[in-house]
Amino acid sequence: TTVEQIELLLRRFFFARAHGREERLYCVGNVHLLPYVVQCGTVETLRHLEEKFGYAQASALVFVSGQENQMMTNALNRHNLAVSVLPQEHLMEAVHKVGERYHGRQLEAIAAQMNGVGKTHYVYRRVCEVQAEHDDQPVMHHVEIRETTDISALVKALLDDPTDPAHPTAIHIDLAHILPSHVDTLMFELLVVGMLRDTQHHAVYHRRRKDFFMVELPHTPFELTA
Repeated sequence: TTVEQIELLLRRFFFARAHGREERLYCVGNVHLLPYVVQCGTVETLRHLEEKFGYAQASALVFVSGQENQMMTNALNRHNLAVSVLPQEHLMEAVHKVGERYHGRQLEAIAAQMNGVGKTHYVYRRVCEVQAEHDDQPVMHHVEIRETTDISALVKALLDDPTDPAHPTAIHIDLAHILPSHVDTLMFELLVVGMLRDTQHHAVYHRRRKDFFMVELPHTPFELTA
């Protein structure tokens, strides 16, 4: 992540009300993973934009760090807020609301206590229900995420949608049993933020409001996939 990319987010934050986005929360996560130079540049940019524009048109801005004593959080310590992990039921409620309010449809995660009990069959039944509403036109787009899947491969797979763009698409995200930890970030950007950007191939995927996602979770001990 570069200072320029963070500056774009900051500018959107400062002018959120002007574009009807005053209820949006603008967030920079994993601050502790940003290089020191990027943290310094972000603080300098934030102070410059604060002085130039003020907060009359702004919404809410959050920096999240997984470690203490980071340059950025120390520089902004007058706004420091210690928070705990939300209970699972609150997280589930928040994700449901994000999908329904900002992306048009709720998200669905399909899990089971053992393999072979019908997770994929449930997905197919849900797809058939949607197809019945659209003259039985094919609406399913199957996307596999494997151990070697990176953001370039995921963006390409999502853009290679074989369905008719005039109809909603049911994107079936099929997660493998073993996945690297960065898949968590990809899923957050896709399902919550609603956008994935492949800088290597200059490709962008945006969620459409009429599409919906069904994420099939593999059955693994302690629900771990990485």
